[in-house]
Amino acid sequence: MEVPPDSGPPPQFAAYPRPQFYGDPSKLQALSDGYFGLNTVFLYNFGLAILLNVVGRIPNFEFGLILFLISIPLIGLVVGYLSYPKNKLIGYGCNWSKHGPLTASILMGLNSALCCGIIGYVVVQNIALKEMRKYGVRGGAFGLRKRDVQAVVDALNSEQHPHLVMPSQAP
Repeated sequence: MEVPPDSGPPPQFAAYPRPQFYGDPSKLQALSDGYFGLNTVFLYNFGLAILLNVVGRIPNFEFGLILFLISIPLIGLVVGYLSYPKNKLIGYGCNWSKHGPLTASILMGLNSALCCGIIGYVVVQNIALKEMRKYGVRGGAFGLRKRDVQAVVDALNSEQHPHLVMPSQAP
């Protein structure tokens, strides 16, 4: 039996940084949809707050007061109801418990009823932004652009990463 010749030392590989991909593209898409969807809910919230201000200025004090007192819980319910689907998307993307989106929506509704509610939107969107940054999404001074997030989602779904396929695209 012949002994193979000595092939020398084992091969050396270059130590260059290899891309590390985080998470699931469906979760990033859900975070994006929830993040940008809360902008629309805030616009509704702002419109309702202006309407409440106008209703509160009705010259008939008793009628205006009754409308004002009815409007406050109504704004809380409307904002909580409209924000729940968006918070559910963010909760999916951030791996919240099943009660997290409901809790966030209730708190946003209460905050909106007591004041315009911008703090609740900023907090929840900041949570979503922090999670999206783990995927490599870069935000500007005033938040994100949809096309930047979509580019990262598309990169995660590209042929370079066939194992990362969104459930809606699975065969």
